[in-house]
Amino acid sequence: MATIEDLERRLRALEDREAIRDLISRYAFEVDCGEPPDWASVFSADIEMEAGQLGTSRGLAEIERRFARAEHLDAIRDGSQHAYSNVVVDLEVSGDEAIAWGYACVHTRRDGQWRIYTLGVNQWKLRREADGWKFVARLRREVGEGDWRRLIGARRAAQRTP
Repeated sequence: MATIEDLERRLRALEDREAIRDLISRYAFEVDCGEPPDWASVFSADIEMEAGQLGTSRGLAEIERRFARAEHLDAIRDGSQHAYSNVVVDLEVSGDEAIAWGYACVHTRRDGQWRIYTLGVNQWKLRREADGWKFVARLRREVGEGDWRRLIGARRAAQRTP
């Protein structure tokens, strides 16, 4: 029979997983909004975002520069939709760190037509901060790019760890 402590631990884990999935969704909305986003609402101050050929951005100022690039603004000008799927969340033993994996598909609108802009795999590292869960790192690979399958393999390896 489960104890109150067991039930509390399980409930907290469910709430944390839901909060992390919500954070990933809020990130997508922030990127697609087309206005100056509130990056501090989703990223820790020490965020490190690595995206294959785009390189690595560290800290909120670099993240803002990354998303203010002409290429990005052009891509979302007529509309974009960042869609994340198959999101799996693994909570660390401490309960204050997590890793999430998932697929990313970005659609953009050009000349009245929706097109797939990019397909990728993300690995998010997260930390519980005073005001909730935040991203501390993101590793992204385009499907078919370099070691993209390693991210999925890392997920499977973590799943086998007790």
